[in-house]
Amino acid sequence: PVQAARGGRVVKVAGDPVLGSYVLLDHGEGCYTLYGGLDRIQVTGGQQVAAGQVLGRVGNKGDVPGGGLHFEMREKDKLIDPLSRMPGLGGR
Repeated sequence: PVQAARGGRVVKVAGDPVLGSYVLLDHGEGCYTLYGGLDRIQVTGGQQVAAGQVLGRVGNKGDVPGGGLHFEMREKDKLIDPLSRMPGLGGR
C-alpha cells in the first residue's frame, strides 16, 4: 500500500499520461506531496487524511512498464529532496 507521508487534505485525484493515476496532498504552509502511478485509489478530493493512511496501491505508471511509485515533495512550488524532511529515511 501507498501511505500518506504526513497528514493533510486531498487536493486532487486525477490521471496523467506520464504520472498515471495520482493523489496530491496539501499539508499546509505551502507543503505538498504527490503520489503517482497508483491503482485502486482509496481517497477522494477534499478528504482529510492522517499520516500513514493508505491512499491506494502501486499500479501501472503512465510511462513506466510494470509500474512504480512516483513521489514528489514541494514547498512553495519548489521541488525538495524528501529525505531532507523525513527523519528515519536517511534525512538530515
